Amino acid sequence: MNKLTVPIVIVVIFLGLAGAALQMGWLAIPGLSIGSKAEFSSSEKEGTGPIVKLTPLIINLKDENGRSYLKTTIVLEVARKNQLEEVKKMLSLLTDMIIVTLSEKRLEELKQPESKENLKSELLSKMNQPFPSKMIKRVYFDEFLYE
Repeated sequence: MNKLTVPIVIVVIFLGLAGAALQMGWLAIPGLSIGSKAEFSSSEKEGTGPIVKLTPLIINLKDENGRSYLKTTIVLEVARKNQLEEVKKMLSLLTDMIIVTLSEKRLEELKQPESKENLKSELLSKMNQPFPSKMIKRVYFDEFLYE
């Protein structure tokens, strides 16, 4: 073997393992998702509507020092299966609404015990505005990290 072969083999193995970790969800890179922008599936729980999981968002918070941010992944529960396509068409608008709403929050607000439930209610109300009927049943946080 020549001197160049060993590093190439190591890089190929590393990339293969990293790709497998990404595919299995063990490794996440913000802004990079394998597949489509969002995941769509029907929930197995009775009484729960179809689920739309948005890609992770990193949002600068409204603080004086400008160094506070929120990393969140939001999951939407659609009221009925036949409304899923309409919600999918509006994902860009809904994501923008989320970013605008959350970027107006201060870190101190997010640290309050009731803040997540208040945010869920606020986001749910705003995200149902573009629809003629309430198509989004619930908002869930799959990830919620701030600094």
